[in-house]
Amino acid sequence: VTITKLKTTVLITATLLVLASIIVNQRTNLLIYSMTSSELPELLEPKDEGEEVTWFDD
Repeated sequence: VTITKLKTTVLITATLLVLASIIVNQRTNLLIYSMTSSELPELLEPKDEGEEVTWFDD
């Protein structure tokens, strides 16, 4: 019984270590994917800022 528990524990630990190393190795790709996979947020309604606002593209 003890050897079976030890084997199971070692197997689970090894699997978690492999998954953690893959995540660390692919962290940049995962970050880029998470930033680009969602839909774009909706634009805010335009506001009237008044005459004192200077737009640089006018």
